[in-house]
Amino acid sequence: MKRSVVSGLVLAALVALAACHSDSGVPGVLSGTVTASAPQTLGAAVLEVTGSGIQGFQGQGGSVVYGALVDAQSKRYRMVVVGTGSLSFGVKVDNVNGHKPSVQVVSAVDDQNTSLPSSVVKVTLSN
Repeated sequence: MKRSVVSGLVLAALVALAACHSDSGVPGVLSGTVTASAPQTLGAAVLEVTGSGIQGFQGQGGSVVYGALVDAQSKRYRMVVVGTGSLSFGVKVDNVNGHKPSVQVVSAVDDQNTSLPSSVVKVTLSN
């Protein structure tokens, strides 16, 4: 009888370990877009990205991206996305299934380099 209890506990421990291991993460890229309300046409945006597991940034769809770590303790980055119209970017992360980084607009300009109010700029980030 004791042997079956011990076997059951060992089996439960193995299942728990396997579940923890499966959450180790899948590295990849989260896709993001920055858009402005009509009739505005975006030219560039400065974004603040905060979160753990961020490995870097990349341009997508013709946009060019520059990014740098601002504060290692808070895991805060600044990213500049340059393009025309809808600006597309990628955030390289350790785990695409984990918590998504938060993204805030710091500033944005239109295609004529005129400053835009943050109320007309929207950022989305998805798997």
